[in-house]
Amino acid sequence: MAEKTIDFETELRTFFENGEFAQVATLAIERYGQELLRYLMGMLRDEQEAEEIFAQTCLLIWNGIEKFQWRSEFRTWAFAIAHHTCARYLRKKDKFRLLRIEDVPNVSALVARVRTQTRPYLRSDMKSQISKLREQLTFEEQSLLCLRIDRKMSWQEVAEVSLAGEDTECQDEQALKREARSCRKRFERTKTKLKHLAEEAGLLD
Repeated sequence: MAEKTIDFETELRTFFENGEFAQVATLAIERYGQELLRYLMGMLRDEQEAEEIFAQTCLLIWNGIEKFQWRSEFRTWAFAIAHHTCARYLRKKDKFRLLRIEDVPNVSALVARVRTQTRPYLRSDMKSQISKLREQLTFEEQSLLCLRIDRKMSWQEVAEVSLAGEDTECQDEQALKREARSCRKRFERTKTKLKHLAEEAGLLD
């Protein structure tokens, strides 16, 4: 992780240990919001749906922050929430209950600001030919690519996102190590699959 990110995570933890939870959530959403939204856009490929799930993710971060135990980086925990919220939404769109973000004005204002800053990038991402090929992959395959390639996460971080609950961190170190190895193997298989899809689409010589 880059030095600036390490310093930022340290700053977040200082506020957290002082009980300034709203400040932690605000700073984290301001810092990580754009990449969370771009991750969700990569998974859902629908701007409105991505923004709705992003809003839910931010609200879950805000409401669940006091449960965070710092077993992972805050950024990784935020991505775990986004990952699992997105997966739950895709499993049961018709029954997915949206939390009312309007009831929490601070979060609503943060979400609106991040949306405005991120929209130009979202539209350019949607036009990518590779992005269209990714639509043919499973949810887990797409998430692996997004986390590892687009968001540049380590295998440890990818495993933490995979094994965490929607608002809880994985506490089993051995399970994380096994999952990191498994993620690497699945990632290689996914790259091979994507290469074959690109060949079939005539994108490779």
